Amino acid sequence: MDVTPPPTETANSDGDIGIIELEGARQTTSQEAPARTPRTRNGSNRGAPARRGAKRERPAAARRAGAPRARAPQGRLHRLVARSELGRSGVVAVDTPVGRLAVGLSNGRPFAVSDTCRHLFASLGEGRVLRDGCLQCPWHRSRYDVTTGKMVRGPQGLLFLTVRELVRAYTNLLFPLSTYTVVERGRVLYLDIPG
Repeated sequence: MDVTPPPTETANSDGDIGIIELEGARQTTSQEAPARTPRTRNGSNRGAPARRGAKRERPAAARRAGAPRARAPQGRLHRLVARSELGRSGVVAVDTPVGRLAVGLSNGRPFAVSDTCRHLFASLGEGRVLRDGCLQCPWHRSRYDVTTGKMVRGPQGLLFLTVRELVRAYTNLLFPLSTYTVVERGRVLYLDIPG
């Protein structure tokens, strides 16, 4: 039977008190010996700092099969507008790093399109979102699909009766509205700028 004496306190040359540890026949103080971290059953160090690049385990709620995954933005985010700032029209004009955009909600989903109507250059941010989800120009009531940027109905009024379909076809062929990715976080809409 191996009997080892209990550790005793000693003072080193600096006057600090250290604990003597017995390692076989050799004695060292705890200040000279490297500290050893106890190991867990799977072999990892208990209490050791996390290694860079180590795989972290996801929380139990995120491991469930039906748990929704949050989409990571592809680029940097630029704040556009809060839902509460949209008002009755459902759309506002916002200056952004990519230019002036019409930002709003279409059937509960956020959107951002270029702000200029392709007919006579009115600001679409001053228009409104209709029940069918289309964005309507404030001047001549042209309608745009905010998911594709295409004009779905040309300008209205007697003056444009003969040319409305020509304007719609020409606009959709050469100049559809530019569409942008919008992310919603905490009831605030953000523009996802690639890069």
